[in-house]
Amino acid sequence: MKWPHPTRRLLDHWLWALLLVGIWWALSGGVSAEVWAFGLTTIVFIVWLLPVPPLYGIRPFGLIRFSGFFIVQSLLAGLGVARRALSWHPGGGPLKPEIIEFHTNLRPQRGLGIFIGVISLLPGTLSVRCNEPVLYIHVLDADQDNYQALLKVEQRVADLFGVRV
Repeated sequence: MKWPHPTRRLLDHWLWALLLVGIWWALSGGVSAEVWAFGLTTIVFIVWLLPVPPLYGIRPFGLIRFSGFFIVQSLLAGLGVARRALSWHPGGGPLKPEIIEFHTNLRPQRGLGIFIGVISLLPGTLSVRCNEPVLYIHVLDADQDNYQALLKVEQRVADLFGVRV
């Protein structure tokens, strides 16, 4: 894996910090010093101590399209997981978990980290391992067309950066 130039890496950290501060301000209302102290401490921990995927090169309209897609997919997947969890079936439930192998065309500099994160954030899927360009993904229902769903997410992440897959 090729590491990005240190200047670009620093820019990624600052972009993430600004993005997370904006989200924190919108969610918390920023009314008290204690709320901001907690939020800023958390943001510093996330941005400078954890590996962050690059934000440099994200297209604004791609981000808007991706946000709508992610919200809708999260709601639909969440409802599907809730339906499975609440339905009663003898013998352990309606789940057929499986680990699938997915070959991606995304690269670390152009959305691979965000793709892996999105897969893990969507209910019912979890990124298990990455042997670039192969991802191993845990899914809850082997009977669904998981590969097509992953292709759709990959295409949306690629659109976020303006790259073709």
